[in-house]
Amino acid sequence: MRGAPVPSVSAQDTSIRLAFTLEMRLTGSAALAAQNMSPEERSQNSRPSSLREEFRLEERGDSLSSKHSPGTELQNVSRAGKMWMLKSSLRSFFELKTLNGRKEARCLYCDKRYSEGESTGNMAKHVRALHPAAWETKDSNVLKVLPRDVALERLEPLRVSQWIADERRRNLGEVETAMLAVEQFLPASFVQSASWARWSDRCSPRSNIKSSTTLIKKLGTYQKHMNKSLQMNVRDSQFANIQLGIWTSDTGESFLGVMVSFAPNLWNKKMLEQAKTFKILLNNCGQAQSTHLVDLVNLGAENYTRKHLRDALILVLERYELKDKTATITVANNSCNESLFTALVYSVFGSSKPFAHRMFGKTRKIYCMIDLLNSQAERAINLLFCYPVFFDACDRINNFAKAARLTSHGSTCLEIPEIAFVPENSQFRWSSVWSQLNTFIRNYFQYEAWHVQMIENGQELQEELASRLRSCVNLESRAIELLEYFVKTFAIFYDLVTKLQQDGFDHLANGVPASYLLESFHRMCVKASNGARVTKSRAGYDFSCLNGSASLKLEDKEIVLDALRLAGCTHQEFMSHVRNNPLYYVAVILDPSAKIDTIYTMMSSEEASERVFEAKIFLDGYFKKYRENSLSQGQPLPDENSNHSSSNIYFDRRCLSTTRNEQESGGDPNEEKARSLGCVDEWSKYQEEPLHPAKSREGAIAWWYERRQKYPMLFELAVSLLYTRLSACSIEQCFQLAAKVMRDDRKRLKYNNFKTLMVLRDRFTNFGFFDGQPSDPVFSDGDSDDLLAAEDVALDDQNLPESGDDT
Repeated sequence: MRGAPVPSVSAQDTSIRLAFTLEMRLTGSAALAAQNMSPEERSQNSRPSSLREEFRLEERGDSLSSKHSPGTELQNVSRAGKMWMLKSSLRSFFELKTLNGRKEARCLYCDKRYSEGESTGNMAKHVRALHPAAWETKDSNVLKVLPRDVALERLEPLRVSQWIADERRRNLGEVETAMLAVEQFLPASFVQSASWARWSDRCSPRSNIKSSTTLIKKLGTYQKHMNKSLQMNVRDSQFANIQLGIWTSDTGESFLGVMVSFAPNLWNKKMLEQAKTFKILLNNCGQAQSTHLVDLVNLGAENYTRKHLRDALILVLERYELKDKTATITVANNSCNESLFTALVYSVFGSSKPFAHRMFGKTRKIYCMIDLLNSQAERAINLLFCYPVFFDACDRINNFAKAARLTSHGSTCLEIPEIAFVPENSQFRWSSVWSQLNTFIRNYFQYEAWHVQMIENGQELQEELASRLRSCVNLESRAIELLEYFVKTFAIFYDLVTKLQQDGFDHLANGVPASYLLESFHRMCVKASNGARVTKSRAGYDFSCLNGSASLKLEDKEIVLDALRLAGCTHQEFMSHVRNNPLYYVAVILDPSAKIDTIYTMMSSEEASERVFEAKIFLDGYFKKYRENSLSQGQPLPDENSNHSSSNIYFDRRCLSTTRNEQESGGDPNEEKARSLGCVDEWSKYQEEPLHPAKSREGAIAWWYERRQKYPMLFELAVSLLYTRLSACSIEQCFQLAAKVMRDDRKRLKYNNFKTLMVLRDRFTNFGFFDGQPSDPVFSDGDSDDLLAAEDVALDDQNLPESGDDT
C-alpha cells in the first residue's frame, strides 16, 4: 500500500529474489562459464545459437565415415539423412532446420518446405521456375560450406561496433552480468552479495564483477558503444520512421520518448550484394522488425514549451544522424504530439529540407491507428455508461470479479470446475470492460450453475459467499441480451487493436484496410439504426451481428447503435487524414501480394481510381527526385531494362455484410486511366508482375530483394514502407515498463541511470543478445533498494537544458 513503511532488503533477501533469474540467465546459457575456454572456443560460443547449430551439423556431417560396417544398412540410411543438403549448391536458397529429429528445408523466398530426403532436383526446379531472378544471380563458384565469418555477417544484419564484439569475446561474463542487471532492473548492489560472489566464482573465477561502482561504469560504457552500434546501422538505411510519445511519471517528471524503425542495410549496396539472401534486410532474429528506443529525454517537472520539445527532438535526431533520414513520423493522437510535429516539420524541416523530406515531398505524419480505435470505442462506451441498464450490469459483473478473486475460498471454488476467471477492471477502460463482459457472457451459465451448487452444498462459508455474489450473478435476461449485443458489435475494435499491437500487423499498408473496414462497419451501423436488415458476410468480418437477437429490446439496441454512431463521427475525421495522405495507398500498391487490384476491392471504383491517381502523382514526384539526386551525386541512373503467417488485414468489400436489395455500383470508366498513368518503365513493369502468394512482410521483403536490380527505385521505397509503423504502441509499451521502474518507492533513481537501464535493455534486446525477448522484470512491493544508488557515478553526461531555460 502506498505510504506504508517499506522494510529494508538484506543481501539474503536479494539473493532469494534472484534465484530463478540467475538460474535462467547463468545456468541456462552457461555464458559465464565460457570464460574458462580458449579464445577460439569463446569466439565460437559467442555466436548466435542458430549459427552454432548449423556449424555443428556441418562438422558432424563432414566427420561421418563413408566406410560400411557389417550389418549396418540402417546406419547408412541415417548417415545419408544427416548429409542431406549439407553440401548442396542449393543451400543459398533454403534455410535448414531440424524438427523432431528430422531436417526440413524452407525456401527463403516463398516459405515452401521440403522434408529430409526430398530430391534436390525437385528443389532446383522449384527455384528455377518460381524464383528465376534469384537463380540467374546464383554464383556457381560459391563455396558449398560458407566461411564462418561470412555466415556470421549474414546472420547479423544489425551489426555491433568492433569494441562490443571484442568485449563479448574477451569479457563475456561481464557482458552477461550487465545483461542480467538491465533485464531485471536489479539493484547495482546485487553484485556485492555473498551468494553472487560464490555463484560467479564457480562459473567464472577469472572474470566477474563484485563492485556496484564497477557495474555502473560498465553499464555506462556499454550504453555508449551500443549507441554507436545503432548509429552505425542507421547510417546504412534510409527513409526512417520516427515514433513519438510523451509520458509523465508519478514523480511529476515528463519524458519525451523517441523511437526509430528502419530497414537494416537498405542503403548499403555492398552488403546487399554480398549477403545473397533477403535476411540482410531483417533483424538478427530473422524478423521484419527493427524498432529501437533512440532516447528518453527528461522534460522536467515544469510545463514545457513547443520550442523546448522541438529543440530536444532535433538534438536527438542529429546525434543519431536521423534528421536527413526522417521520412515519416508516427504520433499519438494528442495535442502535445500534434504541436511537436507541427513545430518540427514546418519550422525546421520546411526550411532545411533534408533528403527524406525532399524525396517524400514533405515529412509525412502517420496517426497512431490504435489510438484512433481506442478513442472511438472510448467515446461510445462513455455514452453507454450513461444508460442505467448497461452501467448497473457492468458494475455487478466487476464486483463479481473482485469478490471471486479477492476471496480465497471463492477463487478455489472457481478453479475446481475449471471455470474461467472474469478479468478485473478497476479503471473501466473500454478494452478492459469488453474483455470482462466477453468472459462473463461466454461462461454465464457456468457461473450460474456454480452459484446454485454453492447454495446446495449447505456449508456456512459457501452460503455466505453465495449470498454476497447473488446480485452479481443473477442478472435479468434483458441485461444479458444487452451485454451480449455490446460484446458482438464492439468485437471489431478489440480484434483490430489486438492485431495491430503485433509486430507483423503493425505496418503502414494495413492503414488502408483497417480504415475502410471501419468505414464499412459504421455505414452498416447507420443502416441498421434506420431499420435495415444486414445480411451475413460471405467472407471476412460479419456485420450481421448488428441485427441483434429476437429477444433484444429495441430500446437497448438503439442505445448501442447511437454510441456507435458517435464513434463513427470520430472515424470520419480520421478518414479525411488518410485520404489526404497518398503514402497509405502507395504502401498497399507496393505490397507485391496486394498491388492496385486490392485497392479496388476495399472501396468504390470511383474512390479507388482517385486514390490510385494521387498515389501515382506521389510516385512520379519520387522518381523525379530520385533521378535528380543520382545526377547530383554523379551516380549512374538505374537501368530500367534491367512460411510466415499472413500479416495484413486486406478485405473485399463485395464479400462483407450489406443490406438487402443493396447493389454494388458498376465500374469506374477512369479506372484504366488511373492504372496506366505515367511512362516510367519501372512502374509499368511492376504492374505487370503477378501477385505474390506470400502474405507476410518477410515474404514481401524477399520478393523485393530478389528484384532489387530490376526495380532499384521502387525497391528502396517499398521496403522502407514495410518498416513504417502504423501505431505508436512500441513507445507506449516502453512507457508502461518505465512506469513500473519509476514507481514511488524508486523515485530516488537518478534520471541518467534510469535512462541507461531503459536504453541498454532495448539495445541488448534488438541486437539479439537475449536470443529473443527478455523476461519480464519482477518488482516486489518490498524493494526499497534503489536500482542504482544516488551516490554512484552518473552514466550519461549529455543533459538537455532544463525546461525553465526555454522561453
